[in-house]
Amino acid sequence: MEYYYLKSQGYEEVYGKRILFDTGADGSIFLHNMEKLNIGPMAISEVFISHAHWDYTGGLSDFFKINPVKVYVPSSCRMVHSQGGVIEVKGSLKIYENIFRPANSKV
Repeated sequence: MEYYYLKSQGYEEVYGKRILFDTGADGSIFLHNMEKLNIGPMAISEVFISHAHWDYTGGLSDFFKINPVKVYVPSSCRMVHSQGGVIEVKGSLKIYENIFRPANSKV
């Protein structure tokens, strides 16, 4: 399992899935940080947004221009659109085998 910290974001590779958690406030800074860590945007399979604040979702539009993947958002996050699909999350959720979103999470 690998984990990289991208300022106010996280990238994790678990069970062959490359998952991005939040995108920070600025897409250009976010993509620059990914480049510095040698993580290509096309390597990301899904995005999880923890909560509907601009400083967690601000990089989404720039990221989606490159890779419009599926994105999981809390029900309070109404402004997110992706060609890969938007999944509104309420309560606990089994995402993959051994990968869960707990009920008390902000996601």
